[in-house]
Amino acid sequence: AQPAATVLTRDEERVSTLSAEIIGHAGNAFDPLLEKHLFTRVIVDLTRQGKTYQYCGYLADYTSEFLEIIDAQVNEEAIKFGPEPYRVGDIPVDGLEIRYDDNELVVENKSGAMILLHELRHDGETLIIGAVIPDGFVAALRPGIELDTKQLDIVVSTAHRVDILVPRSHALVRHGVAGLDLADIAS
Repeated sequence: AQPAATVLTRDEERVSTLSAEIIGHAGNAFDPLLEKHLFTRVIVDLTRQGKTYQYCGYLADYTSEFLEIIDAQVNEEAIKFGPEPYRVGDIPVDGLEIRYDDNELVVENKSGAMILLHELRHDGETLIIGAVIPDGFVAALRPGIELDTKQLDIVVSTAHRVDILVPRSHALVRHGVAGLDLADIAS
């Protein structure tokens, strides 16, 4: 009985190893569980810097490495402002700090909301940025010209719906969301 158990154990190990190699090599490019949720609303758990956030959006596509979620709701309706032009140091949003040091514009977001940096306005010119800055992140911009902060307007607002491309290693599709109506799409 002992030699047969040894052979069986070795074969099981080989099958497990081979299965892991095949799955790892294919990278789960085709995922039947995700296929049934394509083009439908899903809840996605996204882990950033040790915290897990939940977003509701449409699963547009996926690969073995990434998930593409479109029209994801990222902030509650209660958290809403702008887009308004503000001056450096005059932003009336708790936790949102904008400073200009060494030809670098730094936007630090600790507001609890996802912020959208629309554009910079300086000396009659507009520089379109379109950067989304999640809570807890810092964006550093080098505009390429020296800015006079007394003439610089920064247009920011809260982001409510964004398209996101996230690594599958940091995201998990929890489940689909039923009961979609036209009001959800239009808002």
